Amino acid sequence: MNPSLKELIDVASHLVKKGGEQLGIENLDQGFRYELLSFMMYLSASDGKIDASEAKVIEYYTGISASPQAIREHVRKNNINSDEYKNTVPHIFQAIIKADNDLYKKIIQVEKYTCEIMIEAYIGIANELINADRSVSEIERTNVDVYINNLKKYLNDNLLAPRRE
Repeated sequence: MNPSLKELIDVASHLVKKGGEQLGIENLDQGFRYELLSFMMYLSASDGKIDASEAKVIEYYTGISASPQAIREHVRKNNINSDEYKNTVPHIFQAIIKADNDLYKKIIQVEKYTCEIMIEAYIGIANELINADRSVSEIERTNVDVYINNLKKYLNDNLLAPRRE
């Protein structure tokens, strides 16, 4: 497990909360953590099996303890392991782009926009989770790439600030 990644997630969550306040939306950070949890469950189920090591990674980064069976049931009930899920940009990410655009319009300088930090958190979580069971399948790697590329495309298409990459 990676304490720096856990700290990055906490920073992203704090910034999402601030962005939510800026937009007049309470508890946006909780929505971000839920969307991150769903993403983790999606990845853990994407290779067709959820093992205890993946459940431990989920618990470490989210604080939510769930058995592989409970994760599998949540994935099934919420249709998380689907093409629709992996091709949908999370609602909180979309909202944060609006908040980041408000900062840009107000000419408030930031080193990184919250949406960029969120993508870093998603990438870090993806790497931790798909390597948790010591077996990275092609479908897991493809699913990560599709999901992250959708986030990046949405950011590139919607963030008004120029990219610094």
